[in-house]
Amino acid sequence: MAAQNPFDLLLDQVRQVVREELAKALQSAALGTATKPDVPESDWLRADDLAKKFHLPKTLFEEKGREGLIQRTKPGRHVLFNVRDVERFLQSSAGGGNHKEH
Repeated sequence: MAAQNPFDLLLDQVRQVVREELAKALQSAALGTATKPDVPESDWLRADDLAKKFHLPKTLFEEKGREGLIQRTKPGRHVLFNVRDVERFLQSSAGGGNHKEH
């Protein structure tokens, strides 16, 4: 009688889990209920993305970034804005906080 590989049971369990997950994914895709995977939101976004997120014009973020009221960086082709800094700025604007206006 041949000795059974100790990893065979583990491999069979992994295969079963993969089959179950594939079946769930195919079922939700067929029903139209597929969800996006949980991807953490970036701490840095472009002005276009901020405009969509906060329902404000992208020029607001660009102007406030140039004025130094919102932290920004340009690591490559696009200017990126720090989301937490944007949230702080919007919170202080809504609360009548002190920030310079032109």
